[in-house]
Amino acid sequence: TVDGRGRKRTVEASTRNVLLVLTTNIGSKAVLHRAGAPSEIEGAVRDELDSHFGKGAGIGNLVNVVAPFNFLGEDEIQDIARSRVKDLSDHHAGSIWKRLDATNRAIRLLTSSEYIHYTRLGGRGTRKWTLATKGAHNFDNGTLMQTLRRGMAWIGEGSSGEVAVLDVEYDTNHVSLLWCPHREEKYSTLLGTRCEEAWREAL
Repeated sequence: TVDGRGRKRTVEASTRNVLLVLTTNIGSKAVLHRAGAPSEIEGAVRDELDSHFGKGAGIGNLVNVVAPFNFLGEDEIQDIARSRVKDLSDHHAGSIWKRLDATNRAIRLLTSSEYIHYTRLGGRGTRKWTLATKGAHNFDNGTLMQTLRRGMAWIGEGSSGEVAVLDVEYDTNHVSLLWCPHREEKYSTLLGTRCEEAWREAL
């Protein structure tokens, strides 16, 4: 460390009563491939840690507890997508729009296997699981957020008194942002609603 006079000082700190919680994607493949055999997961994750950092580092042995996160299925991925839309909505409320909504069909399509890589587990006679390979990391630079950013760039300052709605058209394979009248209820569907298209592009 450096003190107020710019002098370097060495500080010793005890970690006797410190709990370090580390999160990482290392080991995710091991977890995914052993979803049907939970007792094998911990050893496989430790092996993958050693493989990544080098066997000599012994990182796998330094980790006291391996606690894998639960897998994210299609329903959870859709919930996360709605949460990301709400975060974006809240961030720009009153400047670009009154609120941003996404229709159910837009969420379903943009979180489908066409845009997010899923792995399907389970054979005949067993429960089948559809799991997102990269979990919530799918959204960092995924299709949903990229699409919204392009739409926002196009509409510019927007209309702070109206609701912007992200929608898709299956028959023409287009995505669009529309201005819709303000209402308290979210626009999960546009049936019976008169909205004005602000931006549109092919998927």
